[in-house]
Amino acid sequence: MWVFLKVLFSTTLALALVAKLWEILNHIIVAILSVARTQPGEQGAQRERLRMFPLRIWPVTSRLRKLPFPASRIVQRLLFRYRTLMLTEAAVAAFSTHPLIVIPSALVLFAGLWLEIFRILIDRLTFGHKDDFFRGSLGTVLPFSTGSHRELLSMTRQARLHNFVRLFSQLVALATVAYAAMYCALDTTFGDAGAFVNVPHTPEKFLHLLYFSIVTIATVGYGDIIPRVDCLPARMLTASEIIAGFAMLVLLVTCVSLTFSDEEGYEPKKTP
Repeated sequence: MWVFLKVLFSTTLALALVAKLWEILNHIIVAILSVARTQPGEQGAQRERLRMFPLRIWPVTSRLRKLPFPASRIVQRLLFRYRTLMLTEAAVAAFSTHPLIVIPSALVLFAGLWLEIFRILIDRLTFGHKDDFFRGSLGTVLPFSTGSHRELLSMTRQARLHNFVRLFSQLVALATVAYAAMYCALDTTFGDAGAFVNVPHTPEKFLHLLYFSIVTIATVGYGDIIPRVDCLPARMLTASEIIAGFAMLVLLVTCVSLTFSDEEGYEPKKTP
């Protein structure tokens, strides 16, 4: 009975995260299509894309808003959010032992992390610093008003940098924890032999693999913990985290450049 409840909970959580990932994928598709509606060289192209971008691209979240209060606020603002679902899924993948739970959880985590990396990169390339509005609306479906549009267009450089540093820090932290959870799930799947060398099968296993995830995404690679030579999935998963580290470095350089070079609508404060 206990195993059935755990499988039911993990299945429900995975379906909720898949629904959120569908919203993110739908967002990416609409963002790409919005580029085709405006010419890259025309003046005010980013403003036009921002104006033309439809808000009804969050099919699940928009339905959650129709739930009776306060259930709609609790589910929409607290439970059905990307970070909440990803961290809960990571906990399930890291500390579960049943193959029917850990394997789907690891796969959903992998897809969720890379979709978010692509979404941030595409949004920054398409809308510049104004994608902060979509990050908020993706979680809460904020109403698109003239005031919010003007506020985004007049955002100062300091506010842009603050928003992006927070976004990037959250992404790196989430990627590190998610990969540590995927390593735990993979190590559990391979039984007593494990998937990694020098990782003790103790309650502290997640902390050891979290350390391995940190040195891997930072491309340090001390070599004290390594994937087993005969475990190809562990080696491929480790390689994907190295690629994710490089991708986030490219994302950092690109987005910081766009954050400061996008001067459309920016009005510096006049000093007396």
